[in-house]
Amino acid sequence: MTNVTQKIEKQIASLQSKIEALSGDYLTNTRKRQQEQRERDKKKDDYRMHIQMLEYLKRQAEADELTPLMQNLAVSAFYEDMRCFSASKKYCESNSYIEFKYPRPDDVRVKRLQKAGIYTTEDLIEAVAQYDSHVQSAVTPPDKDAIRLRDLIFKARLNQEGDIQFTPEALAKEIVALSGIDSDSRVLEPEAGIGNIADEAKEITEHVDCIERMYDFREILKLKKHNVISHDLLETESEPVYDAVLMNPPFSKECEHIQKAFEFVRPGGSLVAVCSPAIQWKETRKYTQFRDWLAEHTHSIAEANAEFEMTGVHTVILVMDKAA
Repeated sequence: MTNVTQKIEKQIASLQSKIEALSGDYLTNTRKRQQEQRERDKKKDDYRMHIQMLEYLKRQAEADELTPLMQNLAVSAFYEDMRCFSASKKYCESNSYIEFKYPRPDDVRVKRLQKAGIYTTEDLIEAVAQYDSHVQSAVTPPDKDAIRLRDLIFKARLNQEGDIQFTPEALAKEIVALSGIDSDSRVLEPEAGIGNIADEAKEITEHVDCIERMYDFREILKLKKHNVISHDLLETESEPVYDAVLMNPPFSKECEHIQKAFEFVRPGGSLVAVCSPAIQWKETRKYTQFRDWLAEHTHSIAEANAEFEMTGVHTVILVMDKAA
Protein backbone atom coordinates (compact mmCIF):
# COMPACT_ATOMS: atom_id res chain seq x y z
CA MET A 1 0.00 0.00 0.00
CA THR A 2 1.46 3.39 -1.02
CA ASN A 3 1.91 6.37 1.27
CA VAL A 4 -0.82 8.29 -0.59
CA THR A 5 -3.28 5.39 -0.27
CA GLN A 6 -2.67 5.15 3.48
CA LYS A 7 -3.25 8.89 3.92
CA ILE A 8 -6.46 8.65 1.92
CA GLU A 9 -7.76 5.76 4.03
CA LYS A 10 -7.04 7.69 7.24
CA GLN A 11 -8.98 10.68 5.90
CA ILE A 12 -11.92 8.47 4.94
CA ALA A 13 -12.01 6.96 8.43
CA SER A 14 -11.83 10.43 9.99
CA LEU A 15 -14.70 11.74 7.85
CA GLN A 16 -16.84 8.70 8.64
CA SER A 17 -16.26 9.34 12.36
CA LYS A 18 -17.38 12.94 11.89
CA ILE A 19 -20.57 11.78 10.14
CA GLU A 20 -21.31 9.38 13.00
CA ALA A 21 -20.77 12.18 15.54
CA LEU A 22 -23.23 14.39 13.66
CA SER A 23 -25.81 11.58 13.47
CA GLY A 24 -26.56 11.44 17.18
CA ASP A 25 -29.96 11.85 18.81
CA TYR A 26 -30.05 15.65 18.95
CA LEU A 27 -32.99 17.66 20.30
CA THR A 28 -34.77 19.72 17.63
CA ASN A 29 -37.58 21.18 19.73
CA THR A 30 -36.69 24.85 19.23
CA ARG A 31 -36.03 26.96 16.15
CA LYS A 32 -32.37 27.35 17.15
CA ARG A 33 -31.95 23.59 17.57
CA GLN A 34 -33.67 22.90 14.25
CA GLN A 35 -31.35 25.38 12.52
CA GLU A 36 -28.41 23.57 14.12
CA GLN A 37 -29.78 20.27 12.79
CA ARG A 38 -29.96 21.72 9.30
CA GLU A 39 -26.29 22.73 9.56
CA ARG A 40 -25.40 19.21 10.73
CA ASP A 41 -27.23 17.70 7.75
CA LYS A 42 -25.35 20.00 5.36
CA LYS A 43 -22.01 19.07 6.93
CA LYS A 44 -22.82 15.36 6.59
CA ASP A 45 -23.62 15.84 2.89
CA ASP A 46 -20.29 17.65 2.39
CA TYR A 47 -18.39 14.89 4.22
CA ARG A 48 -20.09 12.17 2.13
CA MET A 49 -19.11 13.97 -1.08
CA HIS A 50 -15.54 14.28 0.19
CA ILE A 51 -15.45 10.54 1.00
CA GLN A 52 -16.60 9.72 -2.54
CA MET A 53 -13.82 11.91 -3.95
CA LEU A 54 -11.23 10.24 -1.70
CA GLU A 55 -12.41 6.77 -2.72
CA TYR A 56 -12.06 7.84 -6.37
CA LEU A 57 -8.53 9.15 -5.72
CA LYS A 58 -7.65 5.92 -3.92
CA ARG A 59 -8.71 3.88 -6.99
CA GLN A 60 -6.59 6.12 -9.22
CA ALA A 61 -3.61 5.75 -6.85
CA GLU A 62 -3.94 1.96 -6.83
CA ALA A 63 -3.94 2.05 -10.65
CA ASP A 64 -0.94 4.40 -10.56
CA GLU A 65 -2.91 7.03 -12.50
CA LEU A 66 -2.76 10.00 -10.09
CA THR A 67 -2.07 13.32 -11.83
CA PRO A 68 -0.27 16.10 -9.87
CA LEU A 69 -3.61 17.86 -9.27
CA MET A 70 -5.24 14.64 -8.05
CA GLN A 71 -2.34 14.01 -5.69
CA ASN A 72 -2.90 17.44 -4.16
CA LEU A 73 -6.65 16.81 -3.92
CA ALA A 74 -5.81 14.00 -1.50
CA VAL A 75 -4.90 16.80 0.97
CA SER A 76 -8.04 18.02 2.76
CA ALA A 77 -7.10 21.71 2.79
CA PHE A 78 -6.42 21.76 -0.95
CA TYR A 79 -9.61 19.80 -1.70
CA GLU A 80 -11.59 22.40 0.28
CA ASP A 81 -9.81 25.22 -1.59
CA MET A 82 -10.77 23.74 -4.95
CA ARG A 83 -14.35 23.14 -3.83
CA CYS A 84 -14.62 26.84 -2.93
CA PHE A 85 -12.89 28.00 -6.12
CA SER A 86 -15.28 25.88 -8.19
CA ALA A 87 -18.31 27.41 -6.45
CA SER A 88 -16.82 30.90 -6.84
CA LYS A 89 -16.18 30.41 -10.56
CA LYS A 90 -19.77 29.24 -11.11
CA TYR A 91 -21.03 32.30 -9.22
CA CYS A 92 -18.88 34.62 -11.36
CA GLU A 93 -20.15 32.98 -14.55
CA SER A 94 -23.74 33.66 -13.52
CA ASN A 95 -22.88 37.25 -12.54
CA SER A 96 -20.94 38.69 -15.47
CA TYR A 97 -20.00 41.87 -13.61
CA ILE A 98 -17.80 39.82 -11.22
CA GLU A 99 -14.43 38.58 -12.49
CA PHE A 100 -12.96 35.28 -11.35
CA LYS A 101 -9.37 35.95 -10.26
CA TYR A 102 -6.36 34.30 -8.69
CA PRO A 103 -6.29 35.06 -4.94
CA ARG A 104 -4.24 37.95 -3.51
CA PRO A 105 -0.60 37.23 -2.54
CA ASP A 106 -1.38 37.39 1.20
CA ASP A 107 -4.17 34.75 0.88
CA VAL A 108 -3.24 31.57 2.80
CA ARG A 109 -4.41 29.47 -0.17
CA VAL A 110 -1.68 30.80 -2.47
CA LYS A 111 1.01 28.54 -0.99
CA ARG A 112 -1.13 25.45 -1.56
CA LEU A 113 -1.93 26.54 -5.12
CA GLN A 114 1.73 27.15 -5.93
CA LYS A 115 2.69 23.78 -4.44
CA ALA A 116 0.24 22.25 -6.95
CA GLY A 117 1.83 24.23 -9.78
CA ILE A 118 -1.00 26.79 -10.04
CA TYR A 119 0.46 30.32 -10.40
CA THR A 120 -1.97 32.38 -12.49
CA THR A 121 -5.66 32.93 -13.03
CA GLU A 122 -5.41 30.89 -16.24
CA ASP A 123 -3.79 28.03 -14.31
CA LEU A 124 -6.54 28.21 -11.69
CA ILE A 125 -9.32 28.16 -14.32
CA GLU A 126 -7.76 25.03 -15.86
CA ALA A 127 -7.37 23.41 -12.42
CA VAL A 128 -11.01 24.14 -11.57
CA ALA A 129 -12.09 22.57 -14.87
CA GLN A 130 -10.08 19.44 -14.02
CA TYR A 131 -11.48 19.40 -10.47
CA ASP A 132 -15.06 19.67 -11.78
CA SER A 133 -14.36 16.79 -14.16
CA HIS A 134 -13.07 14.63 -11.30
CA VAL A 135 -16.11 15.49 -9.18
CA GLN A 136 -18.37 14.44 -12.03
CA SER A 137 -16.54 11.09 -12.20
CA ALA A 138 -16.31 10.54 -8.45
CA VAL A 139 -19.44 11.92 -6.82
CA THR A 140 -22.97 10.57 -7.18
CA PRO A 141 -25.22 13.55 -8.02
CA PRO A 142 -27.53 14.47 -5.14
CA ASP A 143 -31.11 13.23 -5.36
CA LYS A 144 -33.10 16.40 -6.07
CA ASP A 145 -36.30 14.86 -4.71
CA ALA A 146 -34.52 13.87 -1.49
CA ILE A 147 -33.15 17.40 -1.07
CA ARG A 148 -36.57 18.90 -1.79
CA LEU A 149 -38.15 16.52 0.74
CA ARG A 150 -35.58 17.38 3.42
CA ASP A 151 -36.05 21.13 2.86
CA LEU A 152 -39.84 20.87 2.97
CA ILE A 153 -39.75 18.82 6.18
CA PHE A 154 -37.35 21.30 7.76
CA LYS A 155 -39.62 24.22 6.83
CA ALA A 156 -42.71 22.38 8.10
CA ARG A 157 -41.13 21.39 11.42
CA LEU A 158 -39.87 24.92 11.93
CA ASN A 159 -43.42 26.26 11.64
CA GLN A 160 -45.16 23.91 14.05
CA GLU A 161 -47.68 25.81 16.15
CA GLY A 162 -51.25 25.51 17.37
CA ASP A 163 -52.97 22.49 15.86
CA ILE A 164 -49.99 21.74 13.64
CA GLN A 165 -47.83 19.47 15.81
CA PHE A 166 -46.24 16.51 14.06
CA THR A 167 -46.27 13.10 15.68
CA PRO A 168 -42.84 12.27 17.17
CA GLU A 169 -41.29 9.04 15.91
CA ALA A 170 -41.59 7.33 19.31
CA LEU A 171 -45.28 8.22 19.56
CA ALA A 172 -45.92 7.10 15.97
CA LYS A 173 -44.30 3.73 16.76
CA GLU A 174 -46.51 3.43 19.86
CA ILE A 175 -49.68 4.15 17.84
CA VAL A 176 -48.78 1.61 15.16
CA ALA A 177 -47.94 -1.05 17.77
CA LEU A 178 -51.32 -0.55 19.47
CA SER A 179 -53.13 -0.94 16.14
CA GLY A 180 -51.97 -4.55 15.69
CA ILE A 181 -51.71 -4.22 11.90
CA ASP A 182 -49.93 -6.80 9.74
CA SER A 183 -48.62 -6.94 6.18
CA ASP A 184 -52.12 -7.41 4.74
CA SER A 185 -53.75 -4.57 6.68
CA ARG A 186 -55.20 -1.55 4.93
CA VAL A 187 -54.40 1.63 6.87
CA LEU A 188 -55.53 5.27 6.71
CA GLU A 189 -53.81 8.26 8.28
CA PRO A 190 -56.18 11.24 8.08
CA GLU A 191 -54.68 14.71 8.80
CA ALA A 192 -51.40 13.05 7.92
CA GLY A 193 -49.23 16.17 8.14
CA ILE A 194 -45.75 15.11 7.04
CA GLY A 195 -46.70 11.42 7.34
CA ASN A 196 -44.84 10.32 10.47
CA ILE A 197 -47.50 7.75 11.40
CA ALA A 198 -47.84 6.62 7.79
CA ASP A 199 -44.04 6.15 7.66
CA GLU A 200 -44.19 3.75 10.62
CA ALA A 201 -47.25 1.93 9.26
CA LYS A 202 -45.50 1.45 5.92
CA GLU A 203 -42.73 -0.45 7.70
CA ILE A 204 -45.38 -3.16 8.21
CA THR A 205 -47.81 -2.84 5.29
CA GLU A 206 -47.71 -1.28 1.83
CA HIS A 207 -51.43 -0.55 1.94
CA VAL A 208 -51.34 2.93 3.50
CA ASP A 209 -53.49 5.90 2.42
CA CYS A 210 -53.35 9.50 3.62
CA ILE A 211 -55.60 12.55 3.77
CA GLU A 212 -54.06 16.01 4.13
CA ARG A 213 -55.21 19.60 3.54
CA MET A 214 -51.95 21.57 3.42
CA TYR A 215 -50.35 21.80 -0.04
CA ASP A 216 -46.72 21.59 1.17
CA PHE A 217 -47.57 18.64 3.40
CA ARG A 218 -49.22 16.83 0.49
CA GLU A 219 -46.03 17.36 -1.54
CA ILE A 220 -44.03 15.84 1.34
CA LEU A 221 -46.35 12.83 1.44
CA LYS A 222 -46.05 12.31 -2.31
CA LEU A 223 -42.25 12.62 -2.19
CA LYS A 224 -42.34 9.94 0.51
CA LYS A 225 -44.37 7.80 -1.94
CA HIS A 226 -47.50 7.82 0.22
CA ASN A 227 -50.91 7.57 -1.47
CA VAL A 228 -52.91 10.76 -0.84
CA ILE A 229 -56.61 10.01 -1.44
CA SER A 230 -58.20 13.31 -0.40
CA HIS A 231 -57.55 16.83 0.87
CA ASP A 232 -60.12 17.15 3.65
CA LEU A 233 -61.21 14.46 6.09
CA LEU A 234 -64.52 16.09 7.03
CA GLU A 235 -65.47 16.58 3.37
CA THR A 236 -64.40 13.11 2.19
CA GLU A 237 -67.11 10.54 1.59
CA SER A 238 -66.48 7.81 4.13
CA GLU A 239 -66.03 4.18 3.16
CA PRO A 240 -65.62 1.62 5.99
CA VAL A 241 -62.79 -0.28 4.28
CA TYR A 242 -59.77 0.23 6.55
CA ASP A 243 -58.45 -2.30 9.04
CA ALA A 244 -56.96 0.58 11.03
CA VAL A 245 -57.25 4.36 11.09
CA LEU A 246 -54.22 5.89 12.82
CA MET A 247 -54.34 9.59 13.56
CA ASN A 248 -53.08 12.70 15.30
CA PRO A 249 -56.11 15.01 14.93
CA PRO A 250 -56.07 18.78 15.53
CA PHE A 251 -56.78 19.03 19.26
CA SER A 252 -59.10 22.02 18.81
CA LYS A 253 -61.43 19.79 16.74
CA GLU A 254 -60.45 16.32 17.92
CA CYS A 255 -63.97 15.14 18.76
CA GLU A 256 -65.54 15.69 15.34
CA HIS A 257 -62.43 14.51 13.51
CA ILE A 258 -62.24 11.24 15.47
CA GLN A 259 -65.95 10.59 14.94
CA LYS A 260 -65.61 11.21 11.21
CA ALA A 261 -62.46 9.07 10.95
CA PHE A 262 -64.19 6.17 12.73
CA GLU A 263 -66.58 5.97 9.77
CA PHE A 264 -63.63 4.74 7.64
CA VAL A 265 -62.97 1.75 9.92
CA ARG A 266 -64.30 -1.57 8.65
CA PRO A 267 -66.31 -3.80 11.02
CA GLY A 268 -63.78 -5.58 13.21
CA GLY A 269 -61.17 -2.88 12.62
CA SER A 270 -59.79 -0.27 14.98
CA LEU A 271 -58.99 3.42 15.33
CA VAL A 272 -55.96 4.65 17.29
CA ALA A 273 -55.68 8.37 17.96
CA VAL A 274 -53.39 10.57 20.02
CA CYS A 275 -55.64 13.00 21.91
CA SER A 276 -55.57 15.72 24.50
CA PRO A 277 -56.50 14.57 28.04
CA ALA A 278 -59.58 16.80 27.67
CA ILE A 279 -61.49 13.90 26.13
CA GLN A 280 -61.61 12.39 29.62
CA TRP A 281 -62.69 15.33 31.74
CA LYS A 282 -63.61 18.52 29.88
CA GLU A 283 -67.18 19.55 30.77
CA THR A 284 -68.39 21.19 27.60
CA ARG A 285 -71.28 20.09 25.46
CA LYS A 286 -68.93 18.93 22.70
CA TYR A 287 -66.79 16.75 24.98
CA THR A 288 -69.74 15.43 26.98
CA GLN A 289 -71.45 14.29 23.77
CA PHE A 290 -68.18 12.80 22.58
CA ARG A 291 -67.82 10.73 25.75
CA ASP A 292 -71.43 9.54 25.36
CA TRP A 293 -70.58 8.46 21.81
CA LEU A 294 -67.40 6.72 23.01
CA ALA A 295 -69.41 4.77 25.56
CA GLU A 296 -71.29 3.11 22.69
CA HIS A 297 -68.07 1.47 21.45
CA THR A 298 -65.38 -0.75 22.92
CA HIS A 299 -62.49 1.58 23.69
CA SER A 300 -59.58 2.30 26.01
CA ILE A 301 -57.59 5.40 26.90
CA ALA A 302 -53.98 5.21 28.10
CA GLU A 303 -51.19 7.65 28.86
CA ALA A 304 -48.88 8.25 25.89
CA ASN A 305 -45.23 7.41 26.49
CA ALA A 306 -43.89 10.21 24.24
CA GLU A 307 -44.35 13.97 23.96
CA PHE A 308 -44.68 16.40 21.07
CA GLU A 309 -41.40 17.84 19.87
CA MET A 310 -42.10 21.57 20.14
CA THR A 311 -44.50 21.75 23.06
CA GLY A 312 -43.87 18.74 25.28
CA VAL A 313 -47.64 18.73 25.84
CA HIS A 314 -49.17 15.82 27.78
CA THR A 315 -51.25 13.43 25.63
CA VAL A 316 -53.29 10.23 25.82
CA ILE A 317 -53.90 7.50 23.25
CA LEU A 318 -57.43 6.43 22.41
CA VAL A 319 -57.99 2.94 20.98
CA MET A 320 -61.44 2.15 19.56
CA ASP A 321 -62.70 -1.14 18.15
CA LYS A 322 -65.58 -1.31 15.70
CA ALA A 323 -68.00 -4.18 16.29
CA ALA A 324 -67.67 -6.98 13.74
